[in-house]
Amino acid sequence: MSTTTTTYNWLRQKIKTLPSIRNVHRSLDTPADLIVRTWVGMSVNIYFLDGVPNLRAIKRLLHDNTRVYQASLFVLHHQLLPPDRKRLVPDDWMYALHELNSERIYTYLPGEEGLREVHFDYMPDGVEREVWHGGEAKFEKLRVLNVTVKTRAIRGQYIMADFGANPYWRRSEKRAERLRARFNHGPQHYTWTRYDAGAMPGGADNESLRRAHLSDLERSCETLGVPLGATQDEVKAAFRRLAREFHPDVSDLEKDEAEARFREINVAYETIKTKKRWS
Repeated sequence: MSTTTTTYNWLRQKIKTLPSIRNVHRSLDTPADLIVRTWVGMSVNIYFLDGVPNLRAIKRLLHDNTRVYQASLFVLHHQLLPPDRKRLVPDDWMYALHELNSERIYTYLPGEEGLREVHFDYMPDGVEREVWHGGEAKFEKLRVLNVTVKTRAIRGQYIMADFGANPYWRRSEKRAERLRARFNHGPQHYTWTRYDAGAMPGGADNESLRRAHLSDLERSCETLGVPLGATQDEVKAAFRRLAREFHPDVSDLEKDEAEARFREINVAYETIKTKKRWS
């Protein structure tokens, strides 16, 4: 039995103890890892994410589930997030999961019995966030709610689920403790690597973890094959070359693959222009 399977089975048994749960089972024919059914007829689809989320795929899942009145819940591999008290401007996928789960991200480590909560707290400049690791998540009930997401990549209204407990960072004593630490110790500096927890994550390959630790700008430059310091003309030339290579009408790749690559380089080009404030 894999360590990830151990975690699935633990969560399955834990959810069964919550009120109003009819059954919980592994999914064989849907993208969900666990499907929860309640006695009032609601279904909750739980997804374990062991690599950098593809926001287009996430949005498609959310739309499909919401359309048939089913809820979604995402649990992210813990090593894909920065360490406690790290200050950064989160990438779009971090913001998206944070909003979907009521300003927290549920995380797991394969083989561990427990989920954790991670929160991105605002810094005084209104731009950076400070990462708060809140320990184990509390299980009160499986709550279903409508969530409005403003993150550009997945903007919309979706049916989401969580485990009912108020996020730890809303508790006054917890906030006081964290803010005292921020005031007393000032900025904290960390070296963030994929080996922070001392082991490779189950199911996540080296490439997924490496790209998780890059910024949107770094990933986009890598996609176009240009250095971070590339000029506007160099970026434009790289984009045009790749666009000619992967345009679905002329590419040697299968149509679906060519379309995916063509979209990827377009998104990368637009991201670089936005980040560098090029017209």
